[in-house]
Amino acid sequence: MYDGFVGYVVSRQSDSIVVGVATSQPEGKFQGFLHKIYVARPSQFEPGKEVTISTYLQKTEYKDALYGFESAGQQELFLDLIQCDAIGPRAAINICALGSVDNIKQAIRMGNDDFLQGARGVSKGAKNIILKLARKYSEQHAKVQPDLL
Repeated sequence: MYDGFVGYVVSRQSDSIVVGVATSQPEGKFQGFLHKIYVARPSQFEPGKEVTISTYLQKTEYKDALYGFESAGQQELFLDLIQCDAIGPRAAINICALGSVDNIKQAIRMGNDDFLQGARGVSKGAKNIILKLARKYSEQHAKVQPDLL
């Protein structure tokens, strides 16, 4: 399993980036690998720049896919989302593209399924997200900001 990579952004597409990673081999030789990583906001990653990115590997019978995260909070949100019925990794990364982690969690706490349905691949799954995560995020929010509740 890949926990993350340090490498260089080789290119970016509308939904992903390609990261080049070099590994050292015996006798001082180097071998390079290119990894396509689906991310919430590819525009945040500049080709040619070094990147450190944590990842989630989805293994299926037909293919493997890597999903990358801009922050630990975004990765945590993604992992929560994929635990919800009818939400797979592609839908979860699309939800992460809707805004900041705090704004997405606020929409879930407030039951704003219209906001969540703005993500590609999310429709009926929005209600499942709210049912599964609203209480958890409300409790987390209350611990962080007890005077506001």
